[in-house]
Amino acid sequence: MSVTFMIFAVLVYYCFLGIAKMVGYHATYVTARSHVVGFENDIVYRAAEVGTIGMAGAPLSPDALVAADTYTLGTQEPALIREFLQSDGYSLNYTYWGQTYANVPTGETDGNVSVRVWVWDYSMGDDDNPMPMNLHELKTDVNRDYWMRMYNHAAFYLE
Repeated sequence: MSVTFMIFAVLVYYCFLGIAKMVGYHATYVTARSHVVGFENDIVYRAAEVGTIGMAGAPLSPDALVAADTYTLGTQEPALIREFLQSDGYSLNYTYWGQTYANVPTGETDGNVSVRVWVWDYSMGDDDNPMPMNLHELKTDVNRDYWMRMYNHAAFYLE
């Protein structure tokens, strides 16, 4: 195995970590924004899940997305996300959504609030989708923690 390939494989590993960081901060922003404008907590938690789609793995449901190619996924997913945010049932599910947790403060109507999103056991690959040189075996349980502080102006919208 060449040194160039080893360096490339390690760079790919760090790119996965960078993508996880970017998606995690996006999910935290979406969650915090949903909270500070006064959405119900159920919708806020769904927003956290939708914010992590970039690192959520393959779709598990609905069946139309499970075996879909990239083009089909890109055309059908936005409508399904809208439906997921507006409905009471979980019509959309991804492999790693069970590893996303959000901490949203309750009972606060004004002032700054802190919102935290955790992603436990972020997948860096597995035996079915290995990383080069089996780097996924080095650390498969990457735990990420993101937080954001925003001014809670929900009182301006809610009475």
